[in-house]
Amino acid sequence: MAKLRLFASLILVVLMALPVFAGDESAGTVGGAFLKLGNGVRAPAMGEAFTAVADDASAIYWNPAGIAKLDSPEISMSYNMWLQSTSYSTVHYVHPILPGHTLGASIFYLNYGNIMETTATSRTGTGRIFSPSGSVATISYASNINDSLSLGANLKVLGQSIDMYQENGTAVDLGLLLKNPRGMDIGLVAQNLGVMNGSSLPQTWKLGVSKKLLDDKMLIALDIGAPTDNKTIVSLGCEYQLNQLLKLRAGYNTKSEEGAGGNLGMGLGLNLSRFSVDYTYAPYGELGSAHRVGLRFKL
Repeated sequence: MAKLRLFASLILVVLMALPVFAGDESAGTVGGAFLKLGNGVRAPAMGEAFTAVADDASAIYWNPAGIAKLDSPEISMSYNMWLQSTSYSTVHYVHPILPGHTLGASIFYLNYGNIMETTATSRTGTGRIFSPSGSVATISYASNINDSLSLGANLKVLGQSIDMYQENGTAVDLGLLLKNPRGMDIGLVAQNLGVMNGSSLPQTWKLGVSKKLLDDKMLIALDIGAPTDNKTIVSLGCEYQLNQLLKLRAGYNTKSEEGAGGNLGMGLGLNLSRFSVDYTYAPYGELGSAHRVGLRFKL
């Protein structure tokens, strides 16, 4: 009970600090908006509260410091059937190279679907079709400073195209993960520090805490995010191990605009030895629903 009270107190302190994490006046002025699309399947099911969890290959995106804790090579693949005809895929690979030192790499590709070209004189379409896209290639490195503290960093090469117009850029992510201080994990990450064609990217600072309860069957996580182009984002998620094979997940965040949906995530994971299958569902109101499926392998 004492540990539960400590965890609740920490959550209260973080929530009281929300005014400090206010978004600035640059809302809506950044480029590379596709960088906000969360990777993987498990984290979105938990409301994207994953900064202090970061314990699978998708940690490359959520907190690169987390890959230092993986003790064997791991690959994670996911496909997101997003809104309308938009979809995106990710592949993450993590490989420990020396005790306490880990490398990772990932590929993200976003396809907006086919769009009909229109002009001032052909407003119903010229008959020409183009397909906008966005991509991110990431190289990661993380190291265990000691048994509790890990640090990690990403170098990202970005690209997006709309018809014949293309943009390119680079960015850096920095992460910290502190394991088991008084039975909890604490994560801190700075995402998308860089530019694309001279425009700032959607930079975000995140602070996260997580804790296992009920004899480690339940995982609860909380994230507070401070994006440069929007208001403070609060994310809360949980994962419950129903039995040796099945995990149930649910989460909520405040990142979507009012009425747009996408705040709620729910899903499940099927664990078969070193192989896992994950699924996540997220409703977006009148826009429809998003479905994510993924596979994870420990090699």
